[in-house]
This record gives sequence, C-alpha cells and structure tokens, in this order.
Amino acid sequence: MMEVATPKVLISVLNWNAVDLTIKCLSSLSELAYKNTEIVVVDNASKEGEANKIQLHYPDITVIRNQRNSGFAGGHNQAIQMAIDRGFDFVWLVNNDCRVQSSDLGKLLAAAADPKVGIVSPVIALPEVTGEERLQFVGSWFDWKTQSCIRPKDPDPILRREREFPNEMWVTGTAMLLRCEMLKRIGGLDERYFAYFEDNDLGARASRAGYLSRMAFDVTVLHQSFATTHDRPPHYFYLCNRNAYLFWIENTPKEFRAGIRRRLMARSLLEAQSLHRAGLEEHARACVVGLIDAIRGHFGSIKTRFQTNLVNVSIVNLLPYRLLDWLNR
Repeated sequence: MMEVATPKVLISVLNWNAVDLTIKCLSSLSELAYKNTEIVVVDNASKEGEANKIQLHYPDITVIRNQRNSGFAGGHNQAIQMAIDRGFDFVWLVNNDCRVQSSDLGKLLAAAADPKVGIVSPVIALPEVTGEERLQFVGSWFDWKTQSCIRPKDPDPILRREREFPNEMWVTGTAMLLRCEMLKRIGGLDERYFAYFEDNDLGARASRAGYLSRMAFDVTVLHQSFATTHDRPPHYFYLCNRNAYLFWIENTPKEFRAGIRRRLMARSLLEAQSLHRAGLEEHARACVVGLIDAIRGHFGSIKTRFQTNLVNVSIVNLLPYRLLDWLNR
C-alpha cells in the first residue's frame, strides 16, 4: 500500500476539569508546521463552562461535550471513530498536559512511513529539575514471563530489543500516533479499561495483527506529570491494579500463564502494603478494591471512594512481606 504524500491527521485532546492545561496544549498544537490536520477536543463532562471556554479560545476546532466521563478510552474513541468515518489517515492522541514543538507531527509521520508501523510515540520528557533533562518514556517491551513492561531510560536497549523482537515493543498513550487503517482492522481503545493499560492492550492487539509499535527518537514531547507515583490520586491505584489484572490475564501467551493469577494478586497486595506503611491509607484501599473488582470482572467507569468489607487493608498489612514477595515470583 502506497502512503499518501501528505497524510491527513485528526488530533484528539481530552479535557476533564483542567481547562487551563488544555488551552496551553492547544496553543502548542496551533503552532505545528504540519498543516494537514484538524483538532477535536472531547470534554469528559467537566465542570460547567469549561467546554465553552475552550470553544471561545479556539472557535475553529471541534469540541465534543460529553454528558458523562467516558475516560481516556471512551473519549479518544469518539475521535478515533470520527477519523475513520471521515477518511483520515492517522489520529494523534495528545494528553492535555503535554506541550509539543512545531516539527513534532511531521517527524512522527516520517517514523510511520512504513505501512507496517501502526503506532508511533515520541520520547516523553518531564519538566527539568535544576537544569537536568528527565526522560519519562523512551520505549518499552512486554516481558510475558514476568507479566511486566520493561521501560529502560536509555534508547539503546530499546533499539537492540526492537531489532531482535520487533513484535514485542509497546509505547505509552501519552502522545501516540495511530494509523487509521490499523484501527479499522483491530478496533479502537478497549473501554473496559477506562484509563491506564488501554495503550498496553492496543499495542498487544496491534502486534497480533502484524503491526509494529515504534519510537520516534528525534521527537521529545514535554509532559507535565506528577513528580512521584505517590503524588497521584487514589483512583490511579485503583485503575492500575484493576486494569493490570485484566491486561495480563487476557494477553499473556499460553506458555507463560502458569501461576499468573497468584503473581498478579500478590503484586497488588504488596503495593497496598507499601502504600499503607507510607501512610497513604486511601491509596492502599484503592489497590485492594481494584484487585477485587478485577477478580469479579467489574470494569469500566472510574471509582473515587474505596471501601470494602471483603479485605481490610490493615489485615493485608499483616501478611508476611516475604510470603507475598515469593508469591509474586
């Protein structure tokens, strides 16, 4: 299949109660040198007036106003479906807490020139501290044996792994470029995840369909993320523990599945112990509730309150650390 000379790209940005961040992101997107684009903002039921404020600042972009929060997966799926229906070649999902440079999209498209490449990510950087560059993401691969994503901080291991195992690579959803032809074949983001691990799942499905995930090492996008994991809200721990269970159970190849449920449960309980001992009781409960919901098969929308009568986190804290660590192996 021959690529068109100037692929048409739909850029999708989500807003959820963060209008100022979103407007700054849109400001950087408006400076892109590559012009065969349209921008859509999906407002996930933000507080009254945020969608209107975005539209007032950028009257020429499309703003979709959702009546409920459909999450990262559901929100971006609306833009993905729009891109497919209107014949776009690519859709670029950009977090609203990102800032891009004018040449970024053109370079991402160059990295996707091979029609086998279905997903491309830039390098993701965090704001500098004391003048030092901090890289958040330079690529990753699935380690099916241990149910983990290996994420080096140096591109060299990524390039070596990519040459040896090209179908095992994975990229984060922070600013990933997606080929619409691939999305027509494998579908969009799985909305059971709501947020977190939906990008892992998309990468795994893309690989099974014969598409490659690649890094564009000449593109770096600035991501205004949390300083540490513990700074994140409790619902992050709920979603990550719930969705990790779903992802690894559904995607791990048969030859690596022995003991998988034991390891995933032990992993969540170890994290709950760590958070409990750090004084983050609500975060610890969120881990446990996420695990319980995963085992029950309860997925989809977000939770913000974490109470459970089934497993008290103080009891989890009494489980021997060495036992949980052994079960995680």
